[in-house]
Amino acid sequence: MLIEVIIDQVSGRKSADFVKDCLFTRLGIREFYWYTDVSGRTAPVGNLYFSTLDPVKLGQLRLNIGSRYD
Repeated sequence: MLIEVIIDQVSGRKSADFVKDCLFTRLGIREFYWYTDVSGRTAPVGNLYFSTLDPVKLGQLRLNIGSRYD
């Protein structure tokens, strides 16, 4: 939850919107559901649903970034 508050404060936007624009859209993840409570907060752990191939895109991103530090 702390990460969400930091992202909200630093970016000036809701964390879900920030992640959508800066990560999901760039990876081609277009359809997802991320649970948001009545106050507009999204839990950064869990409650995120997308297609079965979208986690592969996130994994590939991690592999590509990780290879820079090997």
